Amino acid sequence: FGDLSGLPEEVLPFHAGLLDFPLQKTAEWVKRCVPFLLAHELAHAWRDQMGLLTKDAWHEEHIANSLAFAYVSAHLPEVARDVLFVSKRIVESHAERLDGSWQRVLERCTEASPTPQDYDCSPKQAALVHAKMILRLQETPAEVAELVAEWFFDLGLSAAE
Repeated sequence: FGDLSGLPEEVLPFHAGLLDFPLQKTAEWVKRCVPFLLAHELAHAWRDQMGLLTKDAWHEEHIANSLAFAYVSAHLPEVARDVLFVSKRIVESHAERLDGSWQRVLERCTEASPTPQDYDCSPKQAALVHAKMILRLQETPAEVAELVAEWFFDLGLSAAE
């Protein structure tokens, strides 16, 4: 891992702009969501280690968000509530920046494209799409075991393992 000192100073202004909160309050909310963020990144790492990553960026984000949200919903419901609050706050604070592109991403992200697909947006637009995706996941709750079976099928493990 690279040097993490200075990381909060690098990322907090961006997140404060998304949430429309002062830096200290932003830091508190980001900290509350760290278990979700960690589960999200571990999903990417796990799929990468297993050779299952596709070249479709938004499909991989859908998988990681789905697995992370199912995990915190089942095991850390307060984190799930915090992630939903932050996602809703981001969308409400920047609704004017959302165009139809987020809808197209959400419509196609559940299946991997056969051709490589990049994010094709700015970091702020990506944050908005992630927030909309998370809010949408709330509408169709999934079990961790079901998602593992669907997206880590090559492991040959039972859901209990």
